[in-house]
Amino acid sequence: NAKKLETTGSLVVNNKTTKLANFVAYQVKASSDGVETVIFFSDKPINTAKLKAALAKDGTDSGYFDFSSQVKVTIDKNDKPSFLNLYADGASINQNTNLVGDVIVEDSRARGTVKLSEEIDFAGKKINFDLSFDLDVIPLATKSE
Repeated sequence: NAKKLETTGSLVVNNKTTKLANFVAYQVKASSDGVETVIFFSDKPINTAKLKAALAKDGTDSGYFDFSSQVKVTIDKNDKPSFLNLYADGASINQNTNLVGDVIVEDSRARGTVKLSEEIDFAGKKINFDLSFDLDVIPLATKSE
């Protein structure tokens, strides 16, 4: 068993750092067949009951959103950070570029680090983040027939 990493997250907008002290990891249905893992960090508490209800509905988290400062990174089936959803200070960023990380998802556990290879310039805002995590993964809810 690998040594447990400390789970920490920070989001920087125009040199102002926000600590992302709330986090969760969960599985979602991938656009192709299969499952991907989402690492979700927020500056406010995450309503996991509401999140689990959204996941149970259609296997995605599209029914869950709050206006906290947040960083959500999708990890693909090859354990590579593949997509970023970021919301902060009025900026909403969705992209699949500039993500670098070293992640392992196995045995219902996600651990690793994810950050940007370079800061994002969005509408005059300079944005960057740094995540380190070792989290239990909420499994994808399967509908019982």
